[in-house]
Amino acid sequence: MAIADIISVLSEHFHFDNDEAKEVLAEKGLLPKKLMPKKTAVKSQFASKKAEELAIKYHIVPDGNGSGRDGRWILSDVEKHMAKPVKSKLLISPNALNLANDMGINLSGKSGSGQNGRIILKDVQGWIDEENPEDENKIDITPSAEAEARDNKISDKELATIAGTGQNGRILKDDIKKYVTESEKSDTSSNSESEESESDDED
Repeated sequence: MAIADIISVLSEHFHFDNDEAKEVLAEKGLLPKKLMPKKTAVKSQFASKKAEELAIKYHIVPDGNGSGRDGRWILSDVEKHMAKPVKSKLLISPNALNLANDMGINLSGKSGSGQNGRIILKDVQGWIDEENPEDENKIDITPSAEAEARDNKISDKELATIAGTGQNGRILKDDIKKYVTESEKSDTSSNSESEESESDDED
């Protein structure tokens, strides 16, 4: 009698499932290969090995049908899912946000010194200073003095020679006016000197 018939007789007599008995014997290695139950292949949710590997790498679990055959996920479906922005609320004070927007400061990935990493005004000011380090050679001048200098066509090289009377040597509008007056006097005296020398030459 074949082993398959023996299992059938026993299953009828002892009231157990024939297929289950075969599975138990297969697990124990007691079942001939020809009687081994056929394994039903588990259908992957991915259309390709590449798509599956990428999803595993970035911990992406397919939700819903993909673009592939039978709703399976293809590589582009996984890539689209990767590109989805993760929405997270930015903890920032309104003043700090306004300043960051005005100065074009990128806040992504940044956390501030406020409670729970909240970004506050001094954080943004610090990042502005980092991105725009103050030039050591920058001339300290008031806006009105700068306008006066432009009107009188005073170059930066000339401005660097002017000793400002403002706080910490800051150049004020009056300093520019004084410089212009002194320059004009200097020009006048040099002109008169040249005129005198010309008249001497003629004599």
